[in-house]
Amino acid sequence: MFKPYYIVPTSMIDPIYLLEQAACILLIILIGLLALLDLNKKGKTIITAVSVAIIVVHYIILYKVTLFEKITILPLIFLEQSSHGEAFAIDYGQLLILTNIVLWRKEIITRLHKG
Repeated sequence: MFKPYYIVPTSMIDPIYLLEQAACILLIILIGLLALLDLNKKGKTIITAVSVAIIVVHYIILYKVTLFEKITILPLIFLEQSSHGEAFAIDYGQLLILTNIVLWRKEIITRLHKG
């Protein structure tokens, strides 16, 4: 009988998968909010709150993955390196930070000119 070979026990990986599922659900909610909400102050605040939740979950996932692989964060991407190779992926945390800066750009510029 074939027994799969796991480098990391599934008991350690399953919580990471649950966090990834939560991040995906939050991302779908964010996309829906962007499509449905007006970009007034209340809408921007809701979008920013969901974005912050995604950013936190995303970086918790990356932290947990660093227990098994080397993670290098680069501009807008991150690189995962293990003994089996390497892969890169979009860094949604940085992307959402930039999205929120663009979303609030008028308020940021106004605040900088006043300050």
